[in-house]
Amino acid sequence: MERKKHIREAIIRKRDAMPEEERHEKSLRIAEKIKDLPVYQKAHVLLIYRNFRSEVETEVIFDDAWKRNKTVCAPRVEGNEIRFCQVRSREDFESGVWGIQEPKMSCPVFREAEKGVDIFAILPGTVFDKKGRRIGYGGGYYDRYLEGRENIRTAALGFDIQVLDKIPSGPFDVCPEMIVTESHIYMQRREEHV
Repeated sequence: MERKKHIREAIIRKRDAMPEEERHEKSLRIAEKIKDLPVYQKAHVLLIYRNFRSEVETEVIFDDAWKRNKTVCAPRVEGNEIRFCQVRSREDFESGVWGIQEPKMSCPVFREAEKGVDIFAILPGTVFDKKGRRIGYGGGYYDRYLEGRENIRTAALGFDIQVLDKIPSGPFDVCPEMIVTESHIYMQRREEHV
């Protein structure tokens, strides 16, 4: 746990040090890779976070998903859990936990009741490795949300500087199926995430 914390802090410092213009340009390249993915194009529902501080920018992906008439849902923190709520525009957001933009309380909670609906989730993270392991921010929100939800396809966004050869992971850490950076897409086979 302590090792994860040190790795997380070191990578966030590197990410924070990246010039804003460089971060923006790399975020646009990442967004283009996402838009080209068949899993994204096919998805009816997109679960996606609003970027915060020096994270990969997600605004272009939101705009594209709305333009394609996807059901777009963003996370809202409620106690120890996150709930995804449908958002139809930037006006549906307000400042939430830690100052992160979250869906307003009036936004409907996403229910996965409909069978056969293609759902694609785009996850944040601080550090990744080439085997698909992910270190988040330490709250375990996405790990708890995705546990047992095999129907949701997943990708995490990060810059090249956030990908290491190997990072520690625990039994409850959920590995995304792919990690998308400005220069690579690290694909994982779904069976390896058990």
